[in-house]
Amino acid sequence: MVLSRSLLVFFCGLFFFTGCKKDPAGPGAEKEFGLDFPFYTFPASHEAYYGTLLWPEDESVFWYGGHGLYQISVEDGNASNIDVQPGYFAAYEPDSETIYYLPTDCLSGCLAPVFKVNINGGSTEKISDLEIQVAGGSPVIPVSSNQFLFVQLHSQSSVLSTYLYDQASGDSTRLAEGLPEILSPNRSEVLVYQIDETVHTEEEDFYQLAFVSLDGMINDTWQLSGNSFTHLPLYPPLWDVNGIRILYMKRDYDNNARISLWLIHYPDSREEKIWDTSGGPEKTIEGPFRWSADNTQLAFWERTCLEASLYSCDGGYLWTLWVYNTIKGEATKQAADKSYEASPAREQRFSSDGSRLLFLYDRSLYLKDVN
Repeated sequence: MVLSRSLLVFFCGLFFFTGCKKDPAGPGAEKEFGLDFPFYTFPASHEAYYGTLLWPEDESVFWYGGHGLYQISVEDGNASNIDVQPGYFAAYEPDSETIYYLPTDCLSGCLAPVFKVNINGGSTEKISDLEIQVAGGSPVIPVSSNQFLFVQLHSQSSVLSTYLYDQASGDSTRLAEGLPEILSPNRSEVLVYQIDETVHTEEEDFYQLAFVSLDGMINDTWQLSGNSFTHLPLYPPLWDVNGIRILYMKRDYDNNARISLWLIHYPDSREEKIWDTSGGPEKTIEGPFRWSADNTQLAFWERTCLEASLYSCDGGYLWTLWVYNTIKGEATKQAADKSYEASPAREQRFSSDGSRLLFLYDRSLYLKDVN
């Protein structure tokens, strides 16, 4: 079990699809749509496109990556570089309209300062006397206009723990051992991955998740099955917008190692499979995963090896971006690309009304009408 979260990965090279067909990969009908032209393309001098895509308001998008923090107009593609400090991790706090970001090119095993900036302008600000651990989980999770969660090495036990930071007082409160994965939609609990509680069997691991309130009380714990190829270190469980279901991945070794997406209902632990791949190891489901604001649409990726050999994929990969409607059981294919990249850059976000999908492709940003 690796402790660090892999890079936020994105995809490169898209081509057009038209028509409509049935595919056995997942339940329900599937439809294909074409690809619009990009509204913004990063300069050719930019070599790395790993990072965080934020879409706090429909008019503009924020991108934080290896060349700093950008604000880009969705309407006309005009861009401004807010901060040139490189990094990968950023998060948005809606009440204060603040973006928090960590200017470090380290992905794991280091300390990083925390900066913040308002989306409506103003100067960037460093949060004084605070450095947080970059070691897996979500390095910084905004809770309110005055608080956020972060990871730090506990001084006495020497283990990674989840802390709550209060900006007014400058105090940090340890909530629980483990890495914070995601905050509940009502902002009352954080889902914490507890590393030392991992149970290993011959073919899979069971990972313990703790539901921790912001006063440090553990309300519940779950064990979810998975493995080092597909589970928590790369794509964490994702709470839906209503806080009643949590999305996660499984690999079925008894069924040609097929990967599937599941919703587990909270708090009764009832499971519901919503998607699985049609192949074995040559086809995988990939993140990042994003819910629409109305809680009915889920955007995710699928990677297919076109020609597999014993130790590699010689024929390249087909990367497909899907939007799955949980009410209709219908998947819409938004874009697809044949690429020789095993982990090309990719990221996506829904508009506030769920009608459009913004995504990064190679060095370009695209906007799609998902309806």
